[in-house]
Amino acid sequence: MNLTKIEKIIIAILVVGGILAAGIFLFVKPAYDEIGKANNALKNMQQQEDEINAKLARESTIDDEIKDAKKDAETLEGGFYPDLTTYEAVEVALEYLKECNLTIQSIDATPLTTTELSLEHFVEEPVLYDLKSFSQSARGTDEEALLEGQFKDGNKVYTIAVNDVNDIQIADEEGAVIEASKYTDTMKEAYKEALCRYAVESKVIQTVGVTEVNFEITGEYQNYLKFIDYLFDQERATYMKELTIPMTVSVNGDSDQIFVDEAGNMVTGDKASGETTCTDKTIVSVDCTIQFMSVEQMEELETIKAGQADIVVNQ
Repeated sequence: MNLTKIEKIIIAILVVGGILAAGIFLFVKPAYDEIGKANNALKNMQQQEDEINAKLARESTIDDEIKDAKKDAETLEGGFYPDLTTYEAVEVALEYLKECNLTIQSIDATPLTTTELSLEHFVEEPVLYDLKSFSQSARGTDEEALLEGQFKDGNKVYTIAVNDVNDIQIADEEGAVIEASKYTDTMKEAYKEALCRYAVESKVIQTVGVTEVNFEITGEYQNYLKFIDYLFDQERATYMKELTIPMTVSVNGDSDQIFVDEAGNMVTGDKASGETTCTDKTIVSVDCTIQFMSVEQMEELETIKAGQADIVVNQ
């Protein structure tokens, strides 16, 4: 069979095209796919390298970070008691009473349980009425009125932004963030208010342990008032749900104590009767309930300080 020149050319083109197609399918495409896989593997390796380098870079600071975190945790722990048994809680309460020269008639403690801690933020509701609104509108717009999140410190306006409980920033009018170490008293108050507001709005709640002690206090009125201040000044979380401050006491006329009658005269108990005003030396009896809030300590404590005594708390 004789083929024309054109037919021979067409056949040659088809053969060469077939060879090229087979070569592309058998060799080029697999090689190209391998290049794509190699590029993806390279990207993964580079990402892993970056992560390893970041971890290695932290090695020089990780020890300091751990120390700082532990120090912060110990500071937090110091604001709470370790989990107390009823016996330990009674011992602590007795030492606090002793510090204020008070005695008790009876005492009992409730075993360790839990309670929730949350913050409350008071927001004053404005009192509005028509004449007040009219007067305010007549005064016009206050050009120096502060926007939400702004406060004044001296003649400067600052903006406080809360991103999280642990991420609160104060910036000046140029947007420069103020370092916490340079906060003024006004800035510290604004920081605390913003923190409390955020915690309330985001419903941040923490559960802690609590051991409750109930007792009846007897002692001089001035010492009872001192006891109240003494409790709320404790570094560890000591809480009284209800507080009673008697203004008068009943007198039966059989006491040597000095009282003040309704006319303001000083009289002894044998001449007094009914209700008399409490003075510093007046003997009062008040029922009290104290809650000792606790968290598990990272390192077990053997004793804690209560008044002048060291109370053993690992019994």
